Amino acid sequence: MNDNTGKEETRPPVNRPARLSTYFALGGVALLMSFLTLYGWVFPQFTFTGAVVCGLFAVVAGHVGRLRRRRDGRGMALLGIVSGWLVLLTCATLTTVVLIVFGGLAALMDRP
Repeated sequence: MNDNTGKEETRPPVNRPARLSTYFALGGVALLMSFLTLYGWVFPQFTFTGAVVCGLFAVVAGHVGRLRRRRDGRGMALLGIVSGWLVLLTCATLTTVVLIVFGGLAALMDRP
């Protein structure tokens, strides 16, 4: 309560799921980008799993943020949804490439 005017100060509403979706999307992108450093190659299972989890949380929180009635944060929610899907698409593509490479190597080593 403000002492001078007697009115309560109102804060603008915050769309927390939209903000969370953006944070999770950035976390997923950062985890995928860590494959450019040594950490991503030393602990690939944690890095890859973390990117998938961040992508899933970004998509879910982004959809919750878009369903909110408030207008603020809808762009952030959309950014979280798109970035989350791109992270998941990248992870699916990397998984497919790794399986094809290891499958090809196994087929080559099986031949006499």
